[in-house]
Amino acid sequence: LAQGGEFGFVLFSSAKALRVIDDTTFIFAISVISVSMLATPLLVQAGATQAFPEAIESSLTLGANALSMVGVPVDDVDQLMQGVRKANYNLVRPAADGY
Repeated sequence: LAQGGEFGFVLFSSAKALRVIDDTTFIFAISVISVSMLATPLLVQAGATQAFPEAIESSLTLGANALSMVGVPVDDVDQLMQGVRKANYNLVRPAADGY
Protein backbone atom coordinates (compact mmCIF):
# COMPACT_ATOMS: atom_id res chain seq x y z
CA LEU A 1 0.00 0.00 0.00
CA ALA A 2 2.82 2.40 0.64
CA GLN A 3 3.62 2.65 -3.06
CA GLY A 4 0.11 3.98 -3.67
CA GLY A 5 0.11 6.18 -0.59
CA GLU A 6 0.67 9.45 -2.39
CA PHE A 7 -2.03 8.52 -4.89
CA GLY A 8 -4.34 7.64 -2.00
CA PHE A 9 -3.81 11.07 -0.46
CA VAL A 10 -4.74 12.72 -3.76
CA LEU A 11 -7.69 10.38 -4.37
CA PHE A 12 -9.25 10.85 -0.95
CA SER A 13 -8.54 14.60 -0.93
CA SER A 14 -10.34 14.87 -4.25
CA ALA A 15 -13.24 12.78 -2.98
CA LYS A 16 -13.52 15.03 0.08
CA ALA A 17 -13.36 18.20 -2.04
CA LEU A 18 -16.12 16.82 -4.27
CA ARG A 19 -18.11 15.91 -1.15
CA VAL A 20 -18.19 12.25 -2.12
CA ILE A 21 -16.93 11.34 1.37
CA ASP A 22 -17.42 13.05 4.71
CA ASP A 23 -14.75 14.32 7.11
CA THR A 24 -14.79 11.15 9.23
CA THR A 25 -14.23 8.89 6.21
CA PHE A 26 -11.47 11.18 4.95
CA ILE A 27 -9.64 11.17 8.29
CA PHE A 28 -9.96 7.38 8.55
CA ALA A 29 -8.67 6.84 5.00
CA ILE A 30 -5.71 9.19 5.47
CA SER A 31 -4.90 7.46 8.77
CA VAL A 32 -4.92 4.01 7.17
CA ILE A 33 -2.69 5.19 4.32
CA SER A 34 -0.28 6.86 6.76
CA VAL A 35 0.03 3.78 8.97
CA SER A 36 0.59 1.63 5.89
CA MET A 37 3.32 3.94 4.62
CA LEU A 38 5.01 3.96 8.01
CA ALA A 39 4.79 0.18 8.42
CA THR A 40 6.14 -0.81 5.01
CA PRO A 41 9.83 0.02 5.67
CA LEU A 42 9.60 -1.79 9.01
CA LEU A 43 8.15 -4.86 7.32
CA VAL A 44 10.88 -4.81 4.67
CA GLN A 45 13.54 -4.43 7.37
CA ALA A 46 11.99 -7.42 9.17
CA GLY A 47 12.39 -9.51 6.02
CA ALA A 48 9.11 -9.12 4.12
CA THR A 49 9.93 -9.41 0.44
CA GLN A 50 6.60 -10.15 -1.25
CA ALA A 51 3.00 -9.03 -1.27
CA PHE A 52 0.58 -11.94 -1.17
CA PRO A 53 -2.69 -12.12 -3.13
CA GLU A 54 -4.75 -11.62 0.03
CA ALA A 55 -3.02 -8.31 0.74
CA ILE A 56 -3.21 -7.25 -2.88
CA GLU A 57 -6.89 -8.20 -3.06
CA SER A 58 -7.80 -6.00 -0.11
CA SER A 59 -5.97 -3.07 -1.71
CA LEU A 60 -7.71 -3.70 -5.03
CA THR A 61 -11.08 -3.84 -3.31
CA LEU A 62 -10.41 -0.51 -1.60
CA GLY A 63 -9.38 0.97 -4.93
CA ALA A 64 -12.44 -0.45 -6.69
CA ASN A 65 -14.72 1.06 -4.06
CA ALA A 66 -12.97 4.42 -4.42
CA LEU A 67 -13.35 4.30 -8.22
CA SER A 68 -17.06 3.52 -7.86
CA MET A 69 -17.48 6.37 -5.38
CA VAL A 70 -16.07 8.89 -7.85
CA GLY A 71 -18.35 7.71 -10.64
CA VAL A 72 -16.38 5.14 -12.63
CA PRO A 73 -18.98 2.77 -14.12
CA VAL A 74 -19.32 -0.49 -12.17
CA ASP A 75 -18.77 -2.55 -15.34
CA ASP A 76 -15.43 -0.81 -15.93
CA VAL A 77 -14.34 -1.38 -12.33
CA ASP A 78 -15.37 -5.06 -12.53
CA GLN A 79 -13.49 -5.49 -15.81
CA LEU A 80 -10.35 -3.97 -14.29
CA MET A 81 -10.57 -6.20 -11.20
CA GLN A 82 -11.10 -9.33 -13.30
CA GLY A 83 -8.16 -8.42 -15.52
CA VAL A 84 -5.84 -8.07 -12.54
CA ARG A 85 -7.06 -11.36 -11.06
CA LYS A 86 -6.80 -13.16 -14.40
CA ALA A 87 -3.19 -12.02 -14.74
CA ASN A 88 -2.50 -13.52 -11.30
CA TYR A 89 -1.99 -10.02 -9.85
CA ASN A 90 1.11 -9.55 -12.03
CA LEU A 91 -0.16 -6.12 -13.10
CA VAL A 92 0.27 -4.82 -9.56
CA ARG A 93 2.67 -7.30 -7.97
CA PRO A 94 5.92 -5.67 -9.22
CA ALA A 95 5.04 -2.42 -7.43
CA ALA A 96 4.00 -4.27 -4.29
CA ASP A 97 7.05 -6.54 -4.28
CA GLY A 98 9.64 -3.93 -5.18
CA TYR A 99 9.39 -1.41 -2.35
